[in-house]
Amino acid sequence: LPIATVGGPVCECYENEKDTIFNESYPIGNIMQGWADDSFFTLIAMTPSNECRSMLFLPIPTQGICVNRSISVELRPEVIVESDGVTFMNDSSPSGGPPEIPIPLVAVKVGINLIVGKDDHSNVVGVQFVVGSEAVHTQRFRSPLRLHKDKVSDVTLEIQQVIGIPANDGKQQNILAGISNNS
Repeated sequence: LPIATVGGPVCECYENEKDTIFNESYPIGNIMQGWADDSFFTLIAMTPSNECRSMLFLPIPTQGICVNRSISVELRPEVIVESDGVTFMNDSSPSGGPPEIPIPLVAVKVGINLIVGKDDHSNVVGVQFVVGSEAVHTQRFRSPLRLHKDKVSDVTLEIQQVIGIPANDGKQQNILAGISNNS
């Protein structure tokens, strides 16, 4: 899963890492740290016809570093039509990472309302996260989830914590752990 590419003459040096990974103007360092800390979750929506969409998100507040957290999900019966005054939120957080969704640490379940297209109700264009009875986040999928002949009520949802994505090499693992190079 690449999150950045480098063009031109490439060399592995700390100057490049300082200008990219440790540059607070870019989300790369925070995203890598979130993966290493097991902070991110993914919502997966799937139809019986095996159409699937997923989205990465960060529940706020976050649990402790490398602490497992289970969030179950319930498909709510309310289907929202895109033209019903739906306001989709940004695809990313203010820091440039995945969207931050307010889910209290004590919450063990969230509800999801599916949002269908205003012109074509056989396309799920997004989701609305509901905690308790409050809608806390509305997100558009990058591309619609096509229902074909399936019904909205046939969509299955799952939330999984993203666990075990290590840094790609030994030096990066040391950098993320705060261990400096002695050379």
